[in-house]
Amino acid sequence: MIEGALILLVGVVVGRMLPNRQKTQLTQPEEPYCGCDHHLAMHDSKTGVCHEQVETGHTKPVMSPGRTYVLYRETLTEQCNCRQYVGPIPADQVLASFQPREIA
Repeated sequence: MIEGALILLVGVVVGRMLPNRQKTQLTQPEEPYCGCDHHLAMHDSKTGVCHEQVETGHTKPVMSPGRTYVLYRETLTEQCNCRQYVGPIPADQVLASFQPREIA
């Protein structure tokens, strides 16, 4: 019993004296973002369809009055075409999906 306490004490002292000891940092929980870079809140919980609006567009050359070509960017807003949320699932949704068993 005394030997075990002595080994534990030596381990604690040596661990405290090591110069490369790093403090543990608290990490933030992973946010539920889908592959389309939109949050879980923007996806319908039943169908999985994303309701976020995204900007799309293209650049086309246009002839200006001085006979030079200028690039004109046309921007459109449309609904994201993501059809199913594929990101991490929050724990409360996983735990809520379990059904209790009946004990016979």
